[in-house]
This record gives sequence, C-alpha cells and structure tokens, in this order.
Amino acid sequence: MQQIVEGLIAMFFLMIFLITGIDLIKVEVDCCNAGEFRNAVVMAMENSEFDESVIRDCFNKAEQNGYDMAAIFHYLDGTTATVSQGSTYVKSKTILLAEIKLTYPLRVPILGSTVFKKTEAITC
Repeated sequence: MQQIVEGLIAMFFLMIFLITGIDLIKVEVDCCNAGEFRNAVVMAMENSEFDESVIRDCFNKAEQNGYDMAAIFHYLDGTTATVSQGSTYVKSKTILLAEIKLTYPLRVPILGSTVFKKTEAITC
C-alpha cells in the first residue's frame, strides 16, 4: 500500500514538473519569436532604405502580432524623430540609422500572469 501512495505522489510531482516545463518552453518560444520579428523589421528597413510603405507595413505586422513597436530615426543633420504605433511617418530627410524598440507580452498560463518585455535593435 505504501508503494502505491509513493507512486501516486511521484506521478503528481512529475505532472507538475511537466506542465511547468511546457510553460517555460512556451515563454522561450515567445521571446525568440519577438527577437526574430525585431530582426526582420531591421532587415526590411535597411533593405528598403527606410521606405515609408515598408515602415508602415512593419508597424501593421507588429500590431497584428500583439507587439508594441516604436522607431527612433536619427537623421544625417543630427535631428531625431520618434514614430510609434498609430502615428504617421513621412520620410523628409536622409536617415542615418534607426532604433527599433519592441515591447511584447509574455504569458505564463499556469501562473495566469502576463509580463511585458522589451527588446531593442539598431539599424546600420
């Protein structure tokens, strides 16, 4: 009888560890997806030479994925302009580089909580 009880307790703990492990893997996948999206945005902006339609498309895709994105454009004359979700962007000067700031939610189902993380990148 004692072995049955010990076996049930062991199975209970194994299930808890399994569920927790799956949740941690999901969190890691969400982090990787946000990082890959950030890198794709940087590549798209660099390859299009900061084209307005490409930048607007990047903001639309960020919104579809549930991310909050902001871009800080540094112009050749030393000025900067910040563009965030919902604001309009018109390319008026030559852009030297851009800072991409992406905020994304991390949801842990077993805890029922959501934490917002931020990742940043700079274009060349």
